[in-house]
Amino acid sequence: MKIVYVGMCADLIHHGHLNIINNAKKYGKVVVGLLTDSAISTYKRLPALNYKQRKIVMENIKGVYKVIPQETLDYIPNLNKIKPDFTFLNIVDKNNLRLRLNKRTNKNRYDKFNFNFYNKVQKGFIKIARKKNNYLIINSNNTINYNKNLIIKKITRLI
Repeated sequence: MKIVYVGMCADLIHHGHLNIINNAKKYGKVVVGLLTDSAISTYKRLPALNYKQRKIVMENIKGVYKVIPQETLDYIPNLNKIKPDFTFLNIVDKNNLRLRLNKRTNKNRYDKFNFNFYNKVQKGFIKIARKKNNYLIINSNNTINYNKNLIIKKITRLI
């Protein structure tokens, strides 16, 4: 069975987390790299639930095979340890982000991060993943068929 790595904070679980997990489990066993409290504190306030509490919640979500600590915002140490077949990255679409923020009357704590922040994190991760050339980046916003085609193309190149 293939291993799929998904990194997340998962402070308060919402439909976005579940969508990512549900999409990821279609490709194999889902290993969640759960950000530790110290990793989260580098970019925002401490979460409402501490690491141990968030880990218990994540371990009990259908489709999650294993939960491991992600000590920093950098995925690479965990990717090197578990060597997953796929890594899910939720790509932030600039237009969708702008629409979402404009529709909101009440802002939440994540809205302080602008597109440039998300874009910088994504570009850095994608650059590292492509440089290593053994990771396939799956955009969880894509349809399952589109992602299947990406996987087939990657496998074909490796054969």
